[in-house]
Amino acid sequence: MNFIKWYLGSVVLEWLRQSPSGKPVVFLMLATLIAIWGWISHRSRLFNGAVGAAIVCLAMLGYNVIYDQVSPDRRELPAQDLRSFEQRLKPNFKETFSMGCFTTDVSSCVLATKYRDVLASFWMPEDQQTVFPTPFPGITNRLSIVTQSQEVRPEGALQLWEAFSAVGIYPSLRVDGSLKPNEFMLIVGTRH
Repeated sequence: MNFIKWYLGSVVLEWLRQSPSGKPVVFLMLATLIAIWGWISHRSRLFNGAVGAAIVCLAMLGYNVIYDQVSPDRRELPAQDLRSFEQRLKPNFKETFSMGCFTTDVSSCVLATKYRDVLASFWMPEDQQTVFPTPFPGITNRLSIVTQSQEVRPEGALQLWEAFSAVGIYPSLRVDGSLKPNEFMLIVGTRH
């Protein structure tokens, strides 16, 4: 019984941590508890403040729900498409890849780590991922594949673009002259 409670608690905490609605839900729960306590102890200021906080939290939740419906996350590979995605990739350990993410959005780096684990079965990964301080224009809510030039794109980068496209994710293509001809980078953009 304790294991079930622990497991359910850890699942809920993970959802709160990963979900864009997680923080408003926690604040809503706290505001509700304070409002109940203020109502029970007949403290009108505390009650009114907590009710106001609850209204703000509900507005934040509504915004997140609407934003997720209007602008779905186009960065993450759906679990049901993983097999189809991997079948389109052919291993070539003469090519190397690196991952890029942004410090302004933790989910960007979490997804970059997940993609690194998947792609390491096909190409040689760099030791560390590149962490950028601020997002690039046009990469919000999407992925980007970076190569040395438009003329010299490693086969792995082209396969990766085709595999993503086959499952409905269309990464942008960028150029960075500092990369080697057999090297490419997958950058995971910020969520918002």
